[in-house]
Amino acid sequence: MAAPPSTSIRNLNGIWLLNKSLSGDLNELLLLQGVSWLLRRGIALSRISLHKFQQIENGVITLDIHNIAPGGIKGTTEKRVLDGEFREHKDYIWGHVKGRCRLALTRNIDEKLSSDWSEETREGECLVDETSAVNGAWSSIMQRVQGESSL
Repeated sequence: MAAPPSTSIRNLNGIWLLNKSLSGDLNELLLLQGVSWLLRRGIALSRISLHKFQQIENGVITLDIHNIAPGGIKGTTEKRVLDGEFREHKDYIWGHVKGRCRLALTRNIDEKLSSDWSEETREGECLVDETSAVNGAWSSIMQRVQGESSL
């Protein structure tokens, strides 16, 4: 399903379905992150929805993401503060992690990622989300551009 016209990088409110058909097999990624076999199987077989609540608090954009599996099974809750500052937290799936999140101009994104974007997208904004294990075992950078993302 396409995002409604009111959706933008500054308004991600709503319930989003994780589209696994646009990703490769997540098993190896989850294994690197130390996720147990049973939990990896559950994630692979579940249709995960992301309940996103974006707001501005004291002039800073915050994004709360609640991951929920079918039957209302609660997954992780992620709180993103889009100010570029690193924050640590403990998560029952990912362990002890640190991350930072910020808005960036898409024209400052690596050309390898942006070569097939439209001119309008290249002149817009994107959300850059960096997360890593505190012990250094894994890291990822997610860039979300007007509904498209790459990891």
